[in-house]
Amino acid sequence: MPIVKENVYGGPNIGVFLRMNNQYLLYPSKINPKLLELIQEMDPTLNCIETFIAKSSVLGSYVAMNSFGMVVPHLISDEELDTLRGLMQKNFQIVEIETESNAFGNLILCNDQGAILSSKLQDIQDIIASA
Repeated sequence: MPIVKENVYGGPNIGVFLRMNNQYLLYPSKINPKLLELIQEMDPTLNCIETFIAKSSVLGSYVAMNSFGMVVPHLISDEELDTLRGLMQKNFQIVEIETESNAFGNLILCNDQGAILSSKLQDIQDIIASA
């Protein structure tokens, strides 16, 4: 697999804008189409979904995701949530959580075996664990 250097929205912090697991890539509009082509060439089975969260392009900051589901902030609009649910498998859980801290992509490190949560999410760790 190649290593590619790329900017998204003019900056090198691609994790702020993109969120990916083994099945899905969430990306905002107006990213370099060549980057999407490269990603799809590396994994043609990956479902690439253009979307926003809270009308914002910082998807990577808002979303924490593994192969079973994702956690999104309550800031997500009903339309954005419906779009995601319509494009993802029925057994893929999308959990909307209302809390003061909403940058789940920055506050949760997770894979299919477990997660490490920021202490800022201590009051909702049971919700995240049961999702």
